[in-house]
Amino acid sequence: MKFENDKYLIDSNGCFKKIKGSNDGEGEKLVKLASPIFIVAKYKDRLYKKEQIIIQDIDGDEYILDSSILSSRNLFKLIEMGFTINENRIKELSNALQEYRDSTVKSSFYKGVGVIPTNKGTVIALDDLYFSPSMSEEDMNQVVCDNKYDLAPKGELDEWLTMFQEQVNGNVVLELVTIFGVSALVTRYLFFLNEIEYTGIVYSLTGQSSSGKTTAAMLAGSIAGNVNKGDNTLFCSWNATKVGVENIMSSNFGIPVIFDELSTSTISNLTNLLYSISEGQGRERADKNGNTREKFNSGTSIISTGEYSIFSNSAKNDGLRVRIIEINEAITSSSSNSDAIKKVVRKNYGHVLPIISEYLLNNEEQLVSIYEEHRQWFELALANEESNTGIRMISRYAVILTSATVFELALDVKLGIEEMRNYLLNYHKGTISERSLTEKAMEVLIQYIAVNSGKFSHGGPLSNMIENNGMIIEQNDYIEVRIIRSVFERILKDNGFEDTKNVIKSLANDNKLVTDKDRKTNQRKVKNNNGEMESIVYYHIKIDKKIAETLNLKFEWWFITKRLWNQMLKGEK
Repeated sequence: MKFENDKYLIDSNGCFKKIKGSNDGEGEKLVKLASPIFIVAKYKDRLYKKEQIIIQDIDGDEYILDSSILSSRNLFKLIEMGFTINENRIKELSNALQEYRDSTVKSSFYKGVGVIPTNKGTVIALDDLYFSPSMSEEDMNQVVCDNKYDLAPKGELDEWLTMFQEQVNGNVVLELVTIFGVSALVTRYLFFLNEIEYTGIVYSLTGQSSSGKTTAAMLAGSIAGNVNKGDNTLFCSWNATKVGVENIMSSNFGIPVIFDELSTSTISNLTNLLYSISEGQGRERADKNGNTREKFNSGTSIISTGEYSIFSNSAKNDGLRVRIIEINEAITSSSSNSDAIKKVVRKNYGHVLPIISEYLLNNEEQLVSIYEEHRQWFELALANEESNTGIRMISRYAVILTSATVFELALDVKLGIEEMRNYLLNYHKGTISERSLTEKAMEVLIQYIAVNSGKFSHGGPLSNMIENNGMIIEQNDYIEVRIIRSVFERILKDNGFEDTKNVIKSLANDNKLVTDKDRKTNQRKVKNNNGEMESIVYYHIKIDKKIAETLNLKFEWWFITKRLWNQMLKGEK
């Protein structure tokens, strides 16, 4: 690297000013201004419209600085970065570096890692940059990307592949979790191609200690970069604030990130954060001066580990359930299996995603065809699926299997694709009830009624109740529970349901509500404590009679008593 004009020379020996000899025949002299300072790129910051430069020292270390660093009053700041400066010649050094800056071709700066669209073509930014085949060498040289993670490949790919074949192949769950890491980039790329409408998936690995959660997560992350604990690695902790988690994820467009041990999180409700991560959009925030901060923007997948479900700290929303795939079982086969995997991924990482990147950039049409094939397969396999939530999962499963196929083709490694398909089908069948908003709401309501049955009138007037929650009435083929609207809404809110309207709509669609015409609620007149008629608004819930015993209801006894009481009032026998 070298800069030279008629006044200055900057090379590996330093920064110099050229001075002509004072006597005839005396050669040109070089006066040293500083140690080597190379300007490798300049660009305009897109948010603040300020020019920035990237300077490099003799060891290859790079620094991103505002161009104002080149003024004579700011150059001394380079000393703390390890540069040596001749302070008696600092104005000359300023002139030299500004002329160097002027001769540098302006680059286009793109903040972030992963899939980066540019006006010249697609770039995948990892430790190195990978370019679409349509870009010229000149286009490539003008692209600068910011990378905040440690993605530099370390160790050997062969070591990683040997471990994978010996310790992972044949274990469908371990294979699948590995592919979760690959899917971060594939999902973002398919989103970029407008094939899907989401930018990432949250993968949650739960289970008891020593079940292999953290090992599997490290395996998945090792396809991209450093998974050891430390600064700027892909191994992060849930022990962070919402803003802290968003800062870790910001400007990440396809690199998997691990958040370990959910129990360490101090965030009481993860709902908003999980939506923010999965959608890649954060809320507007201001700095201490009232100016708008750069908005959180990302689009990747995360892998969470924890001993309990990630849904425990979040709202019971179908939208959130679609965005999260949670595995709760032993992942590694033994402690020796886990140790063998960890030993390798701690020393050998960052080799797989560059190969995947090259494949994606050079095989876009084939990628789309693979995705369509898997999507159609799952559509056929789940043809009887009726819930909107279940249908939305189909494309998620297809993306995961697409990532597995890309992994096979790019690395020439065989995976259990058929076993993965069957696993995801079983996962779908085993969790689809959890994805039904109606079933989740009915479970909560039934539990409440069972515990608080004494607060419901069993056919009698509400005025006789100390605490009135509603009425329970037996109909011909179901139990009708009339819950006062305010009580109903409180039950849902207390159990993590954020939007009562969505719950009501779901219950109505699944024929679990008895409604008046054009209304979801029912209004009835009952006597209050003063004997006056009072209008009360209810939700009428239909519950299967098979659950009567669960609710501690003895309708046969109650109706016999009621009939005898009525007969006695009328003087009947």
